[in-house]
Amino acid sequence: MNPAPLSEDEKRASFAFLDSADYIEGLAAFLEKRPPDFSGR
Repeated sequence: MNPAPLSEDEKRASFAFLDSADYIEGLAAFLEKRPPDFSGR
């Protein structure tokens, strides 16, 4: 295992899912207490 800190690119990549339409839909569905309608994007 590499104990070095993550690079900026590695940090950005690890949070890329936050920009997806499915993440936004999943969060909205959770907050509205309804089933999500995922689009695969």
